[in-house]
Amino acid sequence: LTSEGKIWVRGVDMALDVNATDRVTVDLSYSYQNRNVFNGINGGNNLPLMSNSPMSRGSLGMRYKNEDNGLGFDLRGRYNESYPVNSGVYATNLAFPLAAGQVGAGTNATGGVGRCNPAPAATFCYENVQEAFLVDAQISKRFNLGAQKLMWSLNATNVFDNRVRTFPGVPEIGRMVMTRIQYSF
Repeated sequence: LTSEGKIWVRGVDMALDVNATDRVTVDLSYSYQNRNVFNGINGGNNLPLMSNSPMSRGSLGMRYKNEDNGLGFDLRGRYNESYPVNSGVYATNLAFPLAAGQVGAGTNATGGVGRCNPAPAATFCYENVQEAFLVDAQISKRFNLGAQKLMWSLNATNVFDNRVRTFPGVPEIGRMVMTRIQYSF
């Protein structure tokens, strides 16, 4: 933070695609920011302003596409490091009193900033978004029907069912498998 009230963040975003052959492409992406917590700037709840994003994340993937037979494959690994969050009522490192009527609620709950290890009675805390490494895969097949094209694909995100919470207060997400049919005319 400067005296003018500006925030300075240094970082890098980069992406690289390499056509290894006429059918295989390898891609790499990486993002880095030197700060994701801005001490000295109130972001609400008496916690500092936060970018709600990891300082480091990236992906590495490989795509195969055969124009002759219409077959395609995609394999990708994604990584993000752990990070804190301060977004309205979704804030990490803050003990929130349990609402009246909830199991464990009390009238004298003493929550607040920095009181999550351990959380006081009658309060709860959101955990930081955890570090995650996920693998995604896709297979697709294109069918030519004269001048029209039909494509079928099967896509699996988080193939190994590594259950992760992508933001405080949301459920853990595991493997998701989707199929799609696309018709072009």
